[in-house]
Amino acid sequence: SFLPPLWKDYFQLAKVVEEMCREEDVPKGPASLQQQAAPLLYKPSREVFGPRKGMFCRFCRHNGEAWYIYMSHRLKDEAGRVQCPILRSYTCPQCGASADWAHTIRFCPLTRKGYTSVYNTRTRNAASKKVRHRKLRQGLG
Repeated sequence: SFLPPLWKDYFQLAKVVEEMCREEDVPKGPASLQQQAAPLLYKPSREVFGPRKGMFCRFCRHNGEAWYIYMSHRLKDEAGRVQCPILRSYTCPQCGASADWAHTIRFCPLTRKGYTSVYNTRTRNAASKKVRHRKLRQGLG
């Protein structure tokens, strides 16, 4: 795999990206194969989607996926079932929910109120500068 040594691939996004790259290299075959692969190979233009509110996956966007990934699906359908293929494959370590009802620890019903993130201490940005989170700044005078 092509992962940097310190990066933990919790959601196995590397597999998804590798699979997408492989599918883009698929040679053109019979029409039935092309029809099956069409949704996977199609990279829509931004104009196709426009700024329609809620017509993208907030989970993928928040995790830094390319625009054509997060614009290709919604996070949930009208009934509240998870539609994001990445989140659907995740299993909550606290309650075991996945697929239609998948969620991260932050949104788990078993998580105590007030939980915000496991990253509540100083972190570093891409330029290796120390970054304070809002909660830490509020507590400082």
